[in-house]
Amino acid sequence: MIISCIKSGEVIVRDPEPKRDFIYITDMIDAYIRAGEYEGDFDIFNIGYGESYSVKEIIEKIIKLHGSETRVIYRGERRRNEIMDCYSSTKKAKDILGWSPHINIDEGLKLMIKSLKPC
Repeated sequence: MIISCIKSGEVIVRDPEPKRDFIYITDMIDAYIRAGEYEGDFDIFNIGYGESYSVKEIIEKIIKLHGSETRVIYRGERRRNEIMDCYSSTKKAKDILGWSPHINIDEGLKLMIKSLKPC
């Protein structure tokens, strides 16, 4: 989606409303490392930022951060049984692993856009 916004100037979206929890890769890697170092019994941890954003919100942020004239085409095609809002509770990971995410959505998108600019 980011590459489409930057390179083609157009992005096609089926349904802009579902909300998801996005996490930057370095935060994810840190969580994996801490989980791998965990010496307790087998356990399950939710990893995410703990906030949800719709596809529409993400696209708007990308366009604003990149400063592009991206055309967005919303098809309005909702998937059957779509979960409309999904985000992680990271309390357990913080309490047991001492892990919490550090890069918020805006900073993560800035870093991704910066890394893709030469494309």
